[in-house]
Amino acid sequence: MSESKKSAKPVGSAKVTRSKESEKSAGTPDSAETSGSFSEAFVTYAKGVEEAQTETQKEYGNAYGSYAVALQSIQSDTLQRSIEVYRTFVEEMNAAFGETDIYKRCVEAYQKYSALLRQFWDQTESQRQTEEAYRTFMNALAESPSMSNPDVKREEAYRRYIESLKAAWDKTGLYQQTQDAHTNYLKLLREVQEAGQQKATDALKRYVENLRETLLQVDTAKRSEAALNSYIETLDSTWRRAQDSHRNAAIASLKSLQNAWESTEPA
Repeated sequence: MSESKKSAKPVGSAKVTRSKESEKSAGTPDSAETSGSFSEAFVTYAKGVEEAQTETQKEYGNAYGSYAVALQSIQSDTLQRSIEVYRTFVEEMNAAFGETDIYKRCVEAYQKYSALLRQFWDQTESQRQTEEAYRTFMNALAESPSMSNPDVKREEAYRRYIESLKAAWDKTGLYQQTQDAHTNYLKLLREVQEAGQQKATDALKRYVENLRETLLQVDTAKRSEAALNSYIETLDSTWRRAQDSHRNAAIASLKSLQNAWESTEPA
């Protein structure tokens, strides 16, 4: 009696065990479904990051393009006005040494000095006078025998010949004239240079002042600084939006992962 009770098994115990395993299995998703949820979460994050990077690069490019256009406009305005100021300066510099009254007088003085200098070194006239004096002397010698006191006549002819030679080659007066012309030319040349230098100095001062005023009118420094600040602000706001996009993508991915993980818990 006791042995038959020990060998007896509870009725329905196998069915109960199988029922509990079936219930547990029914409340748990399979591995393929779980893997798909994780993959979807990763794809969502990767897509969000990619979109954020694409938008960030686009905004960076637009910001730099706007900054470059602003700088080009500033440089163009500055260059155009600087060229106008420089042209005025060149015209004034040319006028400083150009056709002024003192410049014309200096040119005339130089021409006179050059003419006298050529005349001083030219021996044509002296040679002509020398040859004429020699012919006169020879004629006087030839005529002296037929005259009374021929020795006296020859002496007088010789004296006149020597005087003619001295006169032909004596350029003391012409030399003094050349020296005076040279001195006058140098004097006028210095005046031209002094007047030109003063005008050139004044022109240079006006050029610097006009250039400074032009740069102030164009407002190069402030416009450049404003363009740079705008560019930096755009970069900063773009960077913050990119960080927000990355953060949102991460949050969305974490939610997907959390949902996938919670779905693995028993019902």
